[in-house]
Amino acid sequence: PLNGIIASSPFLGLAMKVPSVQKIMANFSSRFFPRLALYPRIKEDELTHDEAVVESTVRDPFYLRIARARWFTETLQAQKETMEQAKSFKFPLLMQQAGDDRIVDKEVAREFFEKIGSTDAKRIEYSDYFHEIYNETPERRDRAFSDLKVWLDEHQSSQTT
Repeated sequence: PLNGIIASSPFLGLAMKVPSVQKIMANFSSRFFPRLALYPRIKEDELTHDEAVVESTVRDPFYLRIARARWFTETLQAQKETMEQAKSFKFPLLMQQAGDDRIVDKEVAREFFEKIGSTDAKRIEYSDYFHEIYNETPERRDRAFSDLKVWLDEHQSSQTT
């Protein structure tokens, strides 16, 4: 059985606003050219404050820098359905949210959290963190991992009793 879910800056909405014309083009492309490459405006230095991680990401040949049209439209649909079904979410949840996230919309994540049906849910927002909270600078990452460990310890003990 699933004992709980840990969500780190969940992608329930985009932080950057996509112009309507781009959404229309993406819908058209998704239908007729689903593999069409889109180039999101994600900057590696907005993922984390840790410069070594940023440099590693920049040099990583496997780091995906494109999104496909179909992926984009399916993601938007999944996000919409997730919000519509939030009340049916009943699992224990730890949501750790970057407070200065420039990739995902933290307000949408907060809205989801407020709508869920779980009676065992905790949301922690880290005010000056970028998107990848576990890849932040050591002192920031230590806090995120410490909070994670506390939640895991609490939920491990409740599963064994």
